[in-house]
This record gives sequence, structure tokens and C-alpha cells, in this order.
Amino acid sequence: MSVYAAEQFTFDDYVRRTHENSAHAYREEKPKLGKKAMAVLAHVRRYGGGTDREIAKAMGFQHRSAVQPRISELVEAGLLREVENIKCPVTGKTVRKVEA
Repeated sequence: MSVYAAEQFTFDDYVRRTHENSAHAYREEKPKLGKKAMAVLAHVRRYGGGTDREIAKAMGFQHRSAVQPRISELVEAGLLREVENIKCPVTGKTVRKVEA
């Protein structure tokens, strides 16, 4: 799936599926996020979370570095949360898993 497919999940789609207070908070954060951060957030909300590498691959990127800074930004903003640490099957290192 490409980043463009993730962008097809629009802000209006999100608002229709959420509580009014959550939608209001989202509207306040939306202008502060860049295009790639919005695409990552939309992807995770629509398809579920994962590791940085899993999310990057699902969005059509070859390297986790394409999304890692945006995922960290979204975690700091409280829009994504780290739910567990797992062993990466590629590197063998402990990595985070995030979800909305």
C-alpha cells in the first residue's frame, strides 16, 4: 500500500467515527502535523499499529527511517501510544510497537 492510499482515509472519515471530544482534539492538532505525519496517523488508525518497520512497509516505504521520526512525533503528541516492546525479526533488537 502506498502513502497515497493511506491519505485516502480523510479527516472527515475520522470525525464521523469518533466521539465529539476526540474529534475536537484532533482538529486542534491537525494544523500542527505535517503531511507525512497525517498519513502515518491515518494509516495506523485505519489499519492498526505495529513497529516502525511494519508501518513503513505497509505504507510502501523500503526503510523504517521514512516514518520513524513521524511516529515519534505522534507519540509525543499523544496521538499514538507505545503499547509493547518486541524483538525485531530483521535486526534482533528490541523495538517499540505503537497503536492509536
